[in-house]
Amino acid sequence: MERPKILLIEDDEDIREGIRILLESEDYRVAEAGNWRDGLKLLVEEAMVPFECALNACTINPARLLGIERQKGQIMAGCDADLVLLGAEYKVKRV
Repeated sequence: MERPKILLIEDDEDIREGIRILLESEDYRVAEAGNWRDGLKLLVEEAMVPFECALNACTINPARLLGIERQKGQIMAGCDADLVLLGAEYKVKRV
């Protein structure tokens, strides 16, 4: 049976390395990204996750996990939204 794979997105390299070591010691395969944009690209292009689902993995899902989905992670009245326009290759076009 193939080992499960986890995508680890963390901008601090030392923290990312520590988490990767821990996950690998528990027999997970780990794909790493240093930011949400690279994580999004890995999900869509390598894991073949539909873009909308991958985007949720970088926005509303973490907000729900942290219990802040009423303030972050979605675009609606009363939310604190950070909007990013991505171009080809997930390059930031505008913020």
